[in-house]
Amino acid sequence: MEPNRYSNLISRDLYSVIYSFHMPLFVFLSGYFYKFRCFSDEIKKCVPLFETCIISHFGFVFFKTGALSISKVLDFGFSPSWYLLSLINWRVMSSLLLRRVNVRALLRISIVLEVLTFVVVHHNGGILSIMRTLQFFPFFILGHFMQGNLNKIVAYKKQVIFLGVLSVIYILLFSSRLQHQCFFQRSGLLELAQFTDHSLLWLFCYRYSVIISSALISAMVLIFVYNNTLIQSFSLFGQGTLFIYYTQTLLYPFLPHFCISLPFSLISSAILVCLLTSISRSPISKVLMNPFSTLLSLRALV
Repeated sequence: MEPNRYSNLISRDLYSVIYSFHMPLFVFLSGYFYKFRCFSDEIKKCVPLFETCIISHFGFVFFKTGALSISKVLDFGFSPSWYLLSLINWRVMSSLLLRRVNVRALLRISIVLEVLTFVVVHHNGGILSIMRTLQFFPFFILGHFMQGNLNKIVAYKKQVIFLGVLSVIYILLFSSRLQHQCFFQRSGLLELAQFTDHSLLWLFCYRYSVIISSALISAMVLIFVYNNTLIQSFSLFGQGTLFIYYTQTLLYPFLPHFCISLPFSLISSAILVCLLTSISRSPISKVLMNPFSTLLSLRALV
């Protein structure tokens, strides 16, 4: 039998390590800063974000493939804009569900939905980012639950740090393409089984071992930054971060052709981040992300 490409768990995959460390925490912080609103108010708040998402996604698909089609436009599986669409979905879902159930109950419901999605959805999970929306939803709700309750994690500081360190070691030791697929939240159980000789039970246990490890790492990071002033300072860079995320989505199809070596890539990335951060602080960033809303606002003033 031909050796399959995901069986070797010893091979290192730096991207899977980086992704496992930051993405769950990033979603957690999105939930932490989420403010509950009624459905109609949330829709209004999400309109500019949806505009940014659509422009970046359409631009990415066109620049990456050279064409637009319904199937490509609906598929967010390989588009960096999946996070923007999922963020909208999380906020809208929360505005509806939190009116009917408390946050603890919603956290339990989100975990059940996450498991069912992984087991049941085995293809087309990238359509409208449905797979990632439901699989990252527990981290978003947990972040919302922790608003004003971070002391509950700090109460178990020693245990969390110990388990967090073990989780870091575990992630580093078993970094691989399989781990990357598990963390990227776009492949279902049966999809993963097509790329490996491991059993469904083994894949299920392995995936949730890396997810639990990631959650423990996130908890450990929160303990290290347990200072509301420090945590709140992240929100000051929210708009700038969104602009950088939006811009890199449009630049992504072009950059690999120029970044031919790792040192050059790192230097170019540092320069580009500094440049985009500077632009994000000017009014032009709003125009670039929301050109249609800006134009409508100007016309209303005339």
